[in-house]
Amino acid sequence: MQLQGDDVAPIPDTKHAHYVEENVAPVDATLTPEDVPPIEQVAPKGVAAGEQCAAAGIATVTV
Repeated sequence: MQLQGDDVAPIPDTKHAHYVEENVAPVDATLTPEDVPPIEQVAPKGVAAGEQCAAAGIATVTV
């Protein structure tokens, strides 16, 4: 993930402390340039970019 830029970070699910530890563990992983193509095949750069929810869906949420 860090090969794609400094702005990519895991988002922890903080219900339990061990989830935080699991989700930040990839920060210590080292990928080589050869590791990237298979990852980009299943999760191309930009695939998760954009709004979290469509505007129509957000309009239905009541707080």
